[in-house]
Amino acid sequence: MKVLVIRLGAVGDIIRTVPAVLFLKRIKNLSISWIAEDWACNLLENHPDIDKLYIVPRKNYRKIFGILKEIRKEHFDYILDFHGILKSGLISYFSGVRKRIGYSKVNCKEFNFLFNNIKAPEISEKVTRIEKNFNLLKPIIEKFNIPEKLETNFFIDNEKERYIDNFFKNLSKYKIKIGINPCTSRSGSYKEWPLPYYKKFISNISRYFGKNEVCFIITWGPGEYEKVKFLKGDDNIYLAPKTDMKELLVLISKLDVFITGDTGPMHLASVLNIPVLALFGPSDSEVNRPWGKLNRVVKVDVGCNPCRNKKCKNLKCQYELTPEYVFENFKDFFKNIQKLTSSD
Repeated sequence: MKVLVIRLGAVGDIIRTVPAVLFLKRIKNLSISWIAEDWACNLLENHPDIDKLYIVPRKNYRKIFGILKEIRKEHFDYILDFHGILKSGLISYFSGVRKRIGYSKVNCKEFNFLFNNIKAPEISEKVTRIEKNFNLLKPIIEKFNIPEKLETNFFIDNEKERYIDNFFKNLSKYKIKIGINPCTSRSGSYKEWPLPYYKKFISNISRYFGKNEVCFIITWGPGEYEKVKFLKGDDNIYLAPKTDMKELLVLISKLDVFITGDTGPMHLASVLNIPVLALFGPSDSEVNRPWGKLNRVVKVDVGCNPCRNKKCKNLKCQYELTPEYVFENFKDFFKNIQKLTSSD
């Protein structure tokens, strides 16, 4: 059986789709192809469980016609439209695939339900993306439980492993390695916890464990290096090297804890089973929280969150989430991790 997956982007959404796709592949022993946009598909390249990756240039969608011709020749048995928008619906409809699985009317956007002829069972809008993605499998697999530990199986070459290993050589003296990811994408900057809050929070943790016991690795993406330099201060604070998504994956996999806002790297850490302390402001934590029992969301309800007001000038949800409050949550979070990991 041959299946074509549609999840065009973004990076965090692709990360949260892979576990459901691999679960289906393991259960049904089928062939998987995937169509994604060029800006978001780095983690899918050379993936050992993806037989073919169709890459669509985000800024040149005219090339989709050539890709659709290729897809029609493959005679796929099913399409799984995980994206659930107009663009993915049109790709699904014109693919020539007869069995097109998509979301119900309440679980998709932009009239996507019109283009797919097999609907997943309706599910609450207040579930995580992981649960929503697994729900799309039900027309093929009727009954199953979502595994506690999610599989991703991303391909990482040895050169990327060595690149990150070289960075960590100088950090072997520290017992606890904490990743801090303070930034988000440009369009999601309203989801960022203030940098001065991060700085005070880091200082509190450093005093709590002792500077010789804990180090902090500040991760950053394109255009963020000058911004995160603000956090550099004590000798146990390190700015991560420049990374692509696969190198960032290797880096995160070596951490004891990852602290971040609602970002793609947050989801990457969660599917790698690295404990995540997620700081939420305007985002809907019920939908976007990291998956897994080791993780914790820290937020304050201020009456207007969650929201998607990217131009908000008040951001009470961020400024009332104080470093002291987050630090108290961190202490309990870390103790809980130790209990859970020791019992495992």
